[in-house]
Amino acid sequence: MVSESALTIRGLHYSYGAHHVVDGIDLDATTGSILGVLGPNGAGKSTTISLAVGTRPPDAGQIEIFGLDPYRRHDQTSLLAGVMLQDGGLPMSAKPLQVLRHLASLYPNPLTIDELAEPLGIHEFAARTIRRLSGGQKQRVALAAALIGRPRLVFLDEPCAGLDPQARAVVHAFL
Repeated sequence: MVSESALTIRGLHYSYGAHHVVDGIDLDATTGSILGVLGPNGAGKSTTISLAVGTRPPDAGQIEIFGLDPYRRHDQTSLLAGVMLQDGGLPMSAKPLQVLRHLASLYPNPLTIDELAEPLGIHEFAARTIRRLSGGQKQRVALAAALIGRPRLVFLDEPCAGLDPQARAVVHAFL
């Protein structure tokens, strides 16, 4: 049985001015696999995710999500890939369930709010705005936001940062 390529990266390069942060990365992830990218702070992991989901074009190299260039075909790949950024990117004045309802409205066949909120414990703090949540609670909302559209590929940038041991176990079990 041949696995479908979910993500292919070849010769990826990206610089911020004279500072080379991504320098010739090659990665492959097949459907059903888990790929971890490890490195010290500032090694280019978050930048690589940003390039891979098409929020900016690479300086050089090739990226494909299910055979599509995520920068040039972002309208298609954004429905195929979910992303949880390290800094969250959540609207600070909204409440968690409002955010999830809004995101769900953007997808043709989203998960239900309860399919995410129940196992991630989001109902426990749903009445507070994102601004008032702890770091770990924000992480759980960001994870739900990344998964709500039923993506075929998920990018998780430090998904357990700020989580206490119990919440980390919940996230690991959920994933």
